[in-house]
Amino acid sequence: MPTHGDRPTLPFAVRSALAQTESDFELIISGDGAADSTREIVRELAAVDDRIRFNEFPKGEQRGELNRGRSVASSHGKFVAYLPDDDLWMPQHLAVLGDALEEADFAHTMGISVARDGTAIVDVFDALVFPDATALRTNSFAIRNCVAGHRRDAYDALPHGWRLSAPYSPDTWMWLQFLDEPAIRYRSVKRITALGLPIELRTTMSGEERAGEIRAWLERISDAARREELLARVTAEMLERDHRASRRVRERFNATRLRALRDGHGSTPGFAVLDPWLERGRPLPDPVVHAGERVSFDRFGDYRLYAVDGFSEPEGWGCWIDGARADLVLPFAADCGPPLSLQLVFRGMVVSPMQPVVSFDVFVNDRFCATLTTQSGADETAIIELPNEPGRRPSEVLAIRIEVHTALRPSEHGLSPDTRRLGAGLVSLMLLANGAADQSTRTS
Repeated sequence: MPTHGDRPTLPFAVRSALAQTESDFELIISGDGAADSTREIVRELAAVDDRIRFNEFPKGEQRGELNRGRSVASSHGKFVAYLPDDDLWMPQHLAVLGDALEEADFAHTMGISVARDGTAIVDVFDALVFPDATALRTNSFAIRNCVAGHRRDAYDALPHGWRLSAPYSPDTWMWLQFLDEPAIRYRSVKRITALGLPIELRTTMSGEERAGEIRAWLERISDAARREELLARVTAEMLERDHRASRRVRERFNATRLRALRDGHGSTPGFAVLDPWLERGRPLPDPVVHAGERVSFDRFGDYRLYAVDGFSEPEGWGCWIDGARADLVLPFAADCGPPLSLQLVFRGMVVSPMQPVVSFDVFVNDRFCATLTTQSGADETAIIELPNEPGRRPSEVLAIRIEVHTALRPSEHGLSPDTRRLGAGLVSLMLLANGAADQSTRTS
């Protein structure tokens, strides 16, 4: 626990550490030019718990990174975790992080970040996933000190320990050492176990105000019922926000692939091409579709891996196309082997008398393949013969475009407040190898 100056928040951070369900640890408070008031607080805390040790140093350069390194060097534990003197751990933090470090060299959990107005948010982060890795490299995201930990032997094997932090923040500069080592085992644990009160949002608060704020949050996370209520709320918000962000990233990337196909390039980019960690030997896996695998468009479906644009938010049955057109790019595996068929399960927004019939065209790699029509509004299935393109290499990409002939806005007809333009919806699709088509309607 690094500390410096006069830190009235320190006893509350310490209390959150001493309340851990994992009790076998030493707490090293690393003083980087600590004030007399801070030294007195530490003496009082150490007097009642012999797990607390105080390493006192004169104020070091920059943010005292070298003093942090000296404290890590003095530690006796198998694992090292970090807690700033103005952040809080939830009771399970060390247990969760310790479990991860049994199999990893560097790991982190997820942390709640609290704004001045009390707004609490969580961002899911994984340094092996695009674009999170880029965000870390460009200083647009930081793995907070309070969620991170590492094995002591992995730290000792690094070229440097804690060092002066330019050009990154001290924490990021430290964590990048781990992430840049090819043999390092890294894990992002998708559990919320810490709470941060960022100092950069509190520069105008007095010490008394900060102490009162952290005291209130400690009381909240120390009460099991209130803690679970907080975790449930921020987790729901986190998942919704992460879903939206992930969808935008995938759609932008798939749009790049679509442009490459339409520009006549010999090949289309893979995810690994944009992966900043490619040289580490851990490229982002490129999702491919195998023959017989169903791509679902429902709320829990995987169509987002392939969508470009034109799709509404998914529902329990599938996903409406919003407007006149939707695009997908579908990388397929070598075991599909051309020629292929496409099994498409769809439905129409059939509303008599405004829209009694819905029809749409299906194009694959810019070639017209079929016109499908529905008058029922129920799920229907069609088998579409795909263009036979000799010489296509394994793991190539199909660009699927759907153009809807008729669509209506429910809001304009008094059906509902829905302002989308709805005509056709997709339930699922499946690539079929030659001869694998079932008895469903065949369209060519």
